[in-house]
Parts: sequence; C-alpha cells; structure tokens
Amino acid sequence: MAAGQTDDEGIADNPAGASEGPDGASAAANGPPPDRTTPAGTFVGRVGYRADFLVSPVPLPTIKKRPRHGGALRVPRPTDPESPTLLQYSHFSVILNRRRRLAYLAAANIDFGAPFQAGRPKSDKWRLDGRLDAGQQLGNLYYYGRANLYDRGHLVRRDDVAWGMTDAEAEEANLDSFHYPNCAPQHRDFNQSDDFTNKKLQLWGDLENHISKQGSAQRARLCVFNGPIFTATDKPLKDIFVPRAYFKIVVWQDSGEKPGAAAFVLEQDDLIVDLPVEAIDPGPFRLRQRRISAIQRETDLMFGTVIGFDRFRPPVATEAAGADFSTDAIEIESFDDLSL
Repeated sequence: MAAGQTDDEGIADNPAGASEGPDGASAAANGPPPDRTTPAGTFVGRVGYRADFLVSPVPLPTIKKRPRHGGALRVPRPTDPESPTLLQYSHFSVILNRRRRLAYLAAANIDFGAPFQAGRPKSDKWRLDGRLDAGQQLGNLYYYGRANLYDRGHLVRRDDVAWGMTDAEAEEANLDSFHYPNCAPQHRDFNQSDDFTNKKLQLWGDLENHISKQGSAQRARLCVFNGPIFTATDKPLKDIFVPRAYFKIVVWQDSGEKPGAAAFVLEQDDLIVDLPVEAIDPGPFRLRQRRISAIQRETDLMFGTVIGFDRFRPPVATEAAGADFSTDAIEIESFDDLSL
C-alpha cells in the first residue's frame, strides 16, 4: 500500500452520522473516529529535503543548542538512523518539537518543471506517522467537529511537493503530505486563498500561489522552509497551545547568480487572542516580510548560510532615520510590496 493510502473508505473527518448538540459540539459517544496510521516501513527509502536541490547548497536549518521551546523529538522508529530527529517524506522533511508535538520545521524542494504533477486526492484522509508514537503527534482529536474552527493547515503545501519524474513519484509525495507531522492548527480561513482582485494580497495561500506562479513561469526550482513561531503566550486548545504566527522562507537561484531568499510571517493573533479557548471567529490577518535573522532570533532554529541569501531591504525612510532595521518588517498588502 502506498504511503498515505488508506483502508478506511467511507470514514470521514466529520461523519454524517455524528449528531450535533445545542452548542454545536459533536454528540458522538466516543468523539472522532480513530486515526489511521501509515506503518513506519512505508517510509524506508524516502529521500526527503535535499540541500543540493539548487546549484548552490541550501542547508537544512538546525535546532539551537539551547532551545527555549522544548527541543527536537528523537524519532522512536527512524528510517534514517543517522538523522534520528528527521522525518523524511517524498520531497520534504519535518523536525518535530518534542514538547509542543508540532513541527519546528517543514522543509521542501519544489520543482515546477517536473513532468508529472499529482492532483488533489478525492478525499483528504490525514494519517498518523507510524515512526512516531500516537501521543507524539496531534491527530484528529484537535480538529474534529463542526464547532471546531481550527483547520488542518498543511505546513508543506500538497501541490508544492506533488511532483515527480514519474506519476508514481508525484502521487507518493502527494499522499505523504497528508500526515499529521506536516499539519498545524490554523484558523479555517488561514490557509486558504482568494482571487487576485486588484493584486490585493489577503491570505497566506495568495502568497504561496504567487510564488508558485512565478516559479512555474520560469520552470524554477525552489527550496521552502515553513514552521510555527512558538511563544510563551500561545493560545490554549485542549492540552496543547496553538501558535499565533507562522513563517515561510523561500529560496531560489537565478542562472549565474547566488541564491536569493525572502522570509514572511503571517500572524493569526487577531483571530484568536481575545476569544474563548475552544472558539474563534474570523478576523484580520497580518502578513509581513521579515529578515531571516529576525526569525532566527525568535525561534529555536539556526538558518546558517541562508541568512546571507536574504533579499529583504528596509524602507528608505527607515534607513535614513538610523533605526535598527534588523527587526524591521514590511507590511505586505499587495504583490508590489514584496522586497525581492
């Protein structure tokens, strides 16, 4: 059975038979259906993120020696014993935070020139990763029920990695993306995209789609790093904490030039900060372009040589004022605001 392929046909994330109580909570006696698990052996041979994907090397970020938010999880049943904290999937890799049970980092290689691209599966069936114990990853319990407005937010986008030299390779990566280590609780509108009306950049998906369209036009290869920005004031949900912000770093390389990189932070803080633990409502998003070095200071990650690829340029007015613009950010409201 291919990775991510399920034997649970007919089991939906919100079963039609589950009744809803007056408060909108599921009245099913036992809560969500049990999560299915992809056996650890399925992932043997997965290559994962490649640092040599561009002409110049783009190393995988590492965890700081003194992490503030829990440190990396050692995988109980690793398929790569030489990298015991790395979960290798087809075209991407994940490092989990052992305390938060969410990804520190999801790193992907994207090839817009690959001959095969897999479409979205007919049904989105997320699965646990059998290399981990069930309690080390956040399953359907944290997303289940019509009253729960948290969505399973892909860290590595499905259509970014669903490519291959063969149709089988593309489909393998496609299904690999639907594993819970590649997922984080996000407001249901957080990971969606809208039409490019008047070039207005509204949601996280808009930025990703814009990068994809640029890459497709150039038949480009990209390296992309994604992850939460953990803080001590993240939003409680059951027995976990929901990150208030996520980062994305995109690295590219034009012919004959050194790599370039751009970093972005999307905050969902205004969606969730003043609302009850189990309920959130739509609100404004804030998308900013930031220095990679600033993201490094705020996380447990070290980006190494990637910091030197950063194309961020602070506004001229800020430079003239002599401000410390190492922590400056550009508010992104349209594609014209991007500093590339």
